[in-house]
Amino acid sequence: MYTKESKGHVLRNLCTLMFRLRSIEKKCDNIFIELLNFKNTKSLPPDKDINQLIESIEQSAKDMHEQSLEHRRYVERCVGISPMSIKRNRR
Repeated sequence: MYTKESKGHVLRNLCTLMFRLRSIEKKCDNIFIELLNFKNTKSLPPDKDINQLIESIEQSAKDMHEQSLEHRRYVERCVGISPMSIKRNRR
């Protein structure tokens, strides 16, 4: 059986996890934006291998972002926190 102190410890760890997941989401967004900027650079010669690499990194960033969102939503449900009650800009 959990004590009040251990429940508080678990809650703090879940909240920490939630903020780390949000940080991962933000980093994935930044990767995606940087890749779009890189793809839009006109000075690059068309190269099939580079394009495949960019698309692979882009897809990985999208997948990681979506996975992080799903994990964070689960943690929010476990903790009983409304998603809107946490500021989006916290790091």
